Amino acid sequence: MNKNGERAKILSAIDASRDKAIALLRDMVAIPSVTGDEAKIQHYLNDVLSGMGLDVDMWETDWDELKKHPGYRPVARGYEGRPNIVARLAGTGGGKSLLLNGHTDVIPVGAGEGWDENPWSASIRDGRIYGRGTADMKAAWRATSWLCKRLSGGSQVEGRRPDQHRDR
Repeated sequence: MNKNGERAKILSAIDASRDKAIALLRDMVAIPSVTGDEAKIQHYLNDVLSGMGLDVDMWETDWDELKKHPGYRPVARGYEGRPNIVARLAGTGGGKSLLLNGHTDVIPVGAGEGWDENPWSASIRDGRIYGRGTADMKAAWRATSWLCKRLSGGSQVEGRRPDQHRDR
């Protein structure tokens, strides 16, 4: 298949999954995930990623251990209730790895100033979704998860197998 054919195939797949993508993004936006209170959205995403067939590892950072790292920078509060997630799509071996990274925390909404409605409503107006995190970074996270689903959709990818990484 030539590049134009492959591009058309990808765009068609994106169009076909549009409603599901919007629904998942709206679900994410509706979960308040202000910095320090990310547990609920991380558990939700753990379920989403696991449901896609990815190998998911979720854990809470050991703040005392983290403080011992030479690159540690002091923070005002710890990391309790703020789990991290790593989801892996194992390759067949021989190829390069691709790391997709994101975050789910958002800044506080304040007293509601600047919002016409509830910032967790994920309302749709004029073809746009409104709510905290739609531009940073929940929509990008949704696009990343779509890519993972696309890559895992029955085809084998060449990337390194998990046992081929140096840090394992």
